[in-house]
Amino acid sequence: MLLLKSTGVTIGQRVKKLRSERGVSQDQLAAAAGVAQSAVSKLERDQIGDPGAVMLAGIADRLGVTIDELIGRERLAPRVSFLSDDPKPPAAPADRLRAIEVRVDLLTRALRQVVGDQLDDAIRAQAERDRQEPTQGRTGS
Repeated sequence: MLLLKSTGVTIGQRVKKLRSERGVSQDQLAAAAGVAQSAVSKLERDQIGDPGAVMLAGIADRLGVTIDELIGRERLAPRVSFLSDDPKPPAAPADRLRAIEVRVDLLTRALRQVVGDQLDDAIRAQAERDRQEPTQGRTGS
């Protein structure tokens, strides 16, 4: 049983509370976390000592919280969203997928811009070097 120092609440108690508040079943939470329903049940009953990062990440994502929030740890930095100031992800899987697609598109565009700028700079620099160097390999007859 992992007791959260700041609140005196276990991770299992916190998971159960958040899951209940959001109307998520143990089966739904287990599917999102990639574990068996029995693992979620054991976690909520404090029978899992260390649930592991992968399980916590899946649970946190499904419940719309960060891992820090899930384990009751204060966040040191605000959560950043590329889409809005709303820290909670969309609830429906299709909406979450669309949000991810939008983020990937934004990042792809930014990457193309950076790479394009670097390529343009390299081409300009090579052209400048070519202009400054005398033509070599040619000899007059």
